[in-house]
Amino acid sequence: MSLAGFQAAIAEAKTDLAGLTPEQFVGRDDVPLTYELGNGMAPTLPTAQWLTGFATTNLYFHTSTAYAILRAKGVQIGKVDLFPSGL
Repeated sequence: MSLAGFQAAIAEAKTDLAGLTPEQFVGRDDVPLTYELGNGMAPTLPTAQWLTGFATTNLYFHTSTAYAILRAKGVQIGKVDLFPSGL
């Protein structure tokens, strides 16, 4: 995907997220969520457990891995760059 494609996907995600309301999430913590991992695994977890135990951990893993790869390739990026509003 091109940079423009990534930017368009991010803009679309922001629009989708902006349309959500807190009421849409009320009472959803225990609803089973099945997520296909792409390697034949499809774990089913309560939504709250999936979000806090899997999705958030996965996000931090991939963010830190991307950061390490960029640093290894010589990109001048630091911790402050991970915080869009600054420290």
